[in-house]
Amino acid sequence: MMLAEFRLKVTRFETICQFELAWGESQSTSARHSYPAQLDRLYQNWQQLYLNFYQTWLPVQDPIPTPIQTPIQTPIQTPIQTPIQTPIQTPIQTSAQALRAYVAKSGSIDPKIDWKTQLKEAETALLQAFRDWLAEGALRDIRQELTNAARGSKLGLNVFLTCEPDDLVRLPWENWQISDDQAVLDKIRLVRTPSRIRSSRMPQRARWKRVRILAIFCDDLGLDLSQEKQILKSLEPLVSVQMIGWGSDSVPQPTRDLRQSILAAITDPRGWDMLFFAGHSDETKATSGMVAIAPNEYITIEDLKPSLTTAKNQGLQLAIFNSCSGLQIAAALIDLGLNEVIVMRERIHSRVAQAFLVQFASGLKEYKTAHRAMREAVASLDKLEYPSAYLVPSLFQRPGTASFLLSLPNWRQGINWLLPKPQEAIALLLCIFLSILPWMQIGLLDQRELVQAWYRQLTDQLTNQGLNLASDLALVRIDDASIQKDKQGEQIIGGSAFPISQQYIGKLVSTLTNQSVKVIGIDYVMDDPDPRGAEHTLYLSKIIQQAVKNGGQFVFAKILNPNSNIWMQSLSEITQGNIEAPAIRAVGDNFHMPIQSNFDSSLDLPFSYWLSWLHRHQSTAGALPQYRLPLSELLDALMGRLSLYPMWFHAITDFSIPPEQIYREIPAWELLEPTSDLADLPRSAIITAGGYPEAGIAQTDNGIGYLENFTPPKAMQHWYGRQPENHYRQMTGGEHLGYLFHHFLHQRFVIPVPSLLMVLLAAVIGKLALTAQRATQSYQYSSSASSARSRAMLYWAIGTIFYILLSLQLYVSSAAILLPIVLPITVLWLYLLPEILSLRR
Repeated sequence: MMLAEFRLKVTRFETICQFELAWGESQSTSARHSYPAQLDRLYQNWQQLYLNFYQTWLPVQDPIPTPIQTPIQTPIQTPIQTPIQTPIQTPIQTSAQALRAYVAKSGSIDPKIDWKTQLKEAETALLQAFRDWLAEGALRDIRQELTNAARGSKLGLNVFLTCEPDDLVRLPWENWQISDDQAVLDKIRLVRTPSRIRSSRMPQRARWKRVRILAIFCDDLGLDLSQEKQILKSLEPLVSVQMIGWGSDSVPQPTRDLRQSILAAITDPRGWDMLFFAGHSDETKATSGMVAIAPNEYITIEDLKPSLTTAKNQGLQLAIFNSCSGLQIAAALIDLGLNEVIVMRERIHSRVAQAFLVQFASGLKEYKTAHRAMREAVASLDKLEYPSAYLVPSLFQRPGTASFLLSLPNWRQGINWLLPKPQEAIALLLCIFLSILPWMQIGLLDQRELVQAWYRQLTDQLTNQGLNLASDLALVRIDDASIQKDKQGEQIIGGSAFPISQQYIGKLVSTLTNQSVKVIGIDYVMDDPDPRGAEHTLYLSKIIQQAVKNGGQFVFAKILNPNSNIWMQSLSEITQGNIEAPAIRAVGDNFHMPIQSNFDSSLDLPFSYWLSWLHRHQSTAGALPQYRLPLSELLDALMGRLSLYPMWFHAITDFSIPPEQIYREIPAWELLEPTSDLADLPRSAIITAGGYPEAGIAQTDNGIGYLENFTPPKAMQHWYGRQPENHYRQMTGGEHLGYLFHHFLHQRFVIPVPSLLMVLLAAVIGKLALTAQRATQSYQYSSSASSARSRAMLYWAIGTIFYILLSLQLYVSSAAILLPIVLPITVLWLYLLPEILSLRR
């Protein structure tokens, strides 16, 4: 939440100062107050004594102490962690080189003078005169307005201070005692802001990832910057720190290359949250300041502006110049568009700068705002006995912005990161809509099984779901040729094949049992006596009875009438106590395997399941077979059978396996041909309709029928197409039963992962991929934009191909998992493509 904002502008006109306070909607108050001439003299006296003290100060006597007020949660490694026990062995030069400025003031300084005492007296005189001036009655209304606002605010308020000319800016405004009440004073957050701000404010970077800090270590002549490097590294792993520059422990490089590498690092496409600078700097009117990047090599803020503008647009919020004289630098960077800048208004001793950074880093680790961390760091400098050092640091902030905070990601920020951009949302919603349409799922599944059939052929994986599978089942098909041959021969079928002749079925059963086939499934519902005569029914009954005595076992198909909800099943004199089981139809409209547990009893297991059970065990003695359902049935039981999600983890029939690997197809006429050589028939067989027009037409009153002949799935059309005579043939329900027999026998359950889940997962992966894409766009790239695009396209094309091959192989493997391809890849590429096309150097 943003704090209440007040803007205070102080302008000096010779001996008069104009104070203007504004807040809210055009509310304001103002005052004119004389400027005391002695204030300039006191400030200049303090400034000179400040420089004299730190130019003669021996830091080896006073190593950096550990933080007093707010111990760092993640201790900084030695020598920073326990500096009192590890004093610095090499003293810093006792000269202006220890100050982070270019040139020391001329003239000699007498080291015998007690500069510390004189500095303390000058500091006291300056602050007393400054506070007395601001405490006079002319500013009573302004102080009262701020005091009342602070008392009425729970969070406090920001007072953005603008001063003109520069002489006013240098005064220690942070020490203004606006109120005598300390509780009120603590709520007033006085920050500086330049009088001119032209650039627009940029949004903050998403807080779902680690803060990124670019640390530039420049000319370190007379300075020890190793301490600051360790301090910054102590922030890891909360932040990601990259160091660059002359003093970054990198291999020394020509200054021209160093300049380019610094500029390139600042514009890294991944963006930065914080920019840290350590080394020598100074302020200049014309160029807004300059920094020394190497011995005798400088770079101005004007030179840095284009790179800093890019960094600002990519999320740069906070800049810290832990160097000397940064007032002009701060004003220029806030004007450029940064939210906050921390600088030193005066020259700063290297040891003081390091002590300040220790305390500031401690505050950031405790998830305090940059302003609060700076205030506590400034307060600690006085307690650590660095005279007057607390008067030097200042924070400049852009109005309307929040102070930088090193916050941990939370679930809300994660959700915000996952939320798609407008163009991503359009792509995602479209693919989600398509992924929940049943007809779209069925269509994609149909095409997918065709691709899987091609993949099996190309990779020669046609028999990896069992050994010599065709020996398991004979599919005896009563087709047109069989009916025509019978009509011309024994006339068992008679003038019509509907209903089928029960005597003809009996002849097929007799032939199979004579060939040592022990398990026979009859895929005909013979619920009425044969209209051709009772002798036909009696003949079939006797054949079955004799086969059972010889060890044969039978499974008869039954079908549920959707109107009456009554099972249509064969006559009891035909079945004679053998198993009757549901036979599932209409595979062309639904690829589901019949594994749903909505049967009437434990005996009402699917037709093909009973066949596979008897094939495996050859006996029904003892316990009934346990119908072990795959994961899909458990999920169905929990979720309910929602019509919108027909493919949610529900096992499907795998038509990517060629039919000759599933069953041995035998026309009925060939089985009955006396001269046929049918040795080594499988132990199990199904007698089924083979595609003649009269088969499977059981039309109900409401138009619902049980289709025995239907358009085959595209994978089956592929297998049929290998034989020209079968290219345009229909598929039969018996063939589907054959596939189900194989799947139950070999536990082949292909489980499709819902497209909706994979589409959502692809959206998340797309977001991660975008992050990875930006992370790989190093500023060291020297290739052209087209080369970068080509490289990115190649990487993601390889990843896409890998996913496709993985999905295809998982399908045919023993894992039997179907990962959708089309919609997830579509989402992923719709996320990635705009980013790839926008790549630049």
